[in-house]
Amino acid sequence: IEKTKDLEALVSRVIQKISNISLPSDKEINIGASIGAIYGNPGQHSTERLIQISDELMYQAKQAGKGCFILKPISSPDSPVIHNDLEPV
Repeated sequence: IEKTKDLEALVSRVIQKISNISLPSDKEINIGASIGAIYGNPGQHSTERLIQISDELMYQAKQAGKGCFILKPISSPDSPVIHNDLEPV
């Protein structure tokens, strides 16, 4: 992925696909997702640190509401981009 817009589109599609999963059942099941992702040039942080940051972002996305995702550039760790323009799940 070379552009932030491409990452946003990918994450949005993943959330939409997860939200639209239907299982054969006589009961209604609601499935949703919240995603936190960090992006940038390789080698700026350890794998462990990237996982920690992504995990923190995922919890922020969950707090922001269903179907949200948060993207954050490695170069700007204090400026996440919150997306909540998806259809409610």
